[in-house]
Amino acid sequence: MKERDNMMVAIYIHETMVLIDQLEEIIIQAEIKREIKSSIDDIFRIMHTLKGNAMMMGYNDMGNLGHAIEDLFDFLRNKKFRLDDYTRIINIVLEAIDYFKDELKKIETNQEDELKAATESIDEINEYLDSLKKVVSHRKTIESQKEKELLEINPLNLFYMNIRFPKDSQMEEVRAFAIIFEFEKFQKNMISFPDELENTRSREWIRENGFSILINTSQ
Repeated sequence: MKERDNMMVAIYIHETMVLIDQLEEIIIQAEIKREIKSSIDDIFRIMHTLKGNAMMMGYNDMGNLGHAIEDLFDFLRNKKFRLDDYTRIINIVLEAIDYFKDELKKIETNQEDELKAATESIDEINEYLDSLKKVVSHRKTIESQKEKELLEINPLNLFYMNIRFPKDSQMEEVRAFAIIFEFEKFQKNMISFPDELENTRSREWIRENGFSILINTSQ
């Protein structure tokens, strides 16, 4: 029985280290590219597996941490969320990698009684996820209010457009800003999304979803 258990632990350690190595390579590439959105699905998949394996082996703290990060990346991959602070996400994953490595070393050297709880990290991740959800909710509320105001003004004279730039375009957020600037010369009663175009953070959103404008044409 003990020999079988030792074998299962050895397999678990090996498989977990393989996943962590994959995770580290993803993070290295994310830091080089200075973005993490293209890696969200891969990180979610790895965290899902890390969580499941840890829970199966009874390493609940490791499993709970994996679960918290899995929830975060599940939110990121299922919401059209403009991820501005990619460094915060990278740091969360790097801290988790360090934690997993430390705990695996204790398991490998028969120091399971020294395993450390991940409560603080889990709480921080959950608080960060809650803050992202509030940002999305706030943005939706503002957009809904702006649309309602326009509809109340003159619903029959609303004009909506979604502008998409060629794939080889550069500085899409600057191009969008130029369009808004020209429209505002003769039309003030309008809203646009993304509505923050003074920086490069909207570029990825515009590339994937286009740039939207809603205009009240009654004036």
